[in-house]
Amino acid sequence: TTVYPGLMRTGSHINALFKGKQKREYAWFSLGAAAPFLSIDSTTAAEKIVRAARRGKAHLMYPLIARTVDIKKTLCPNLFALALTVVNRLLPGPPHKDTGLRRGRDSQSWISPSPLTALGDRAARRNNEL
Repeated sequence: TTVYPGLMRTGSHINALFKGKQKREYAWFSLGAAAPFLSIDSTTAAEKIVRAARRGKAHLMYPLIARTVDIKKTLCPNLFALALTVVNRLLPGPPHKDTGLRRGRDSQSWISPSPLTALGDRAARRNNEL
């Protein structure tokens, strides 16, 4: 079984390394990794993988947003490329100087941690990422 995982709520955002505009990059990553429709709980993901392997499925893609994006990319490649251009403009740009590497827990801001990252923060506690 080939698995195409999307974002999983593992709590790894706390220990991930960020270079550049660390607070902004950490905010983006922690929000995405905690969003219910953009990410999947790691326990649920593991259950899906085991179930797919037992059933002999050729491939597995999750969460639903990943499958949706794959279909849109296939059906409307130019529109998909335009959407990625827009998303790229919303991402933090490069820093003005070399800022080195910083862990997520050292890059917190008013956005993260917050109630918006609660699912990811809960996963961090459950998976001993603190």
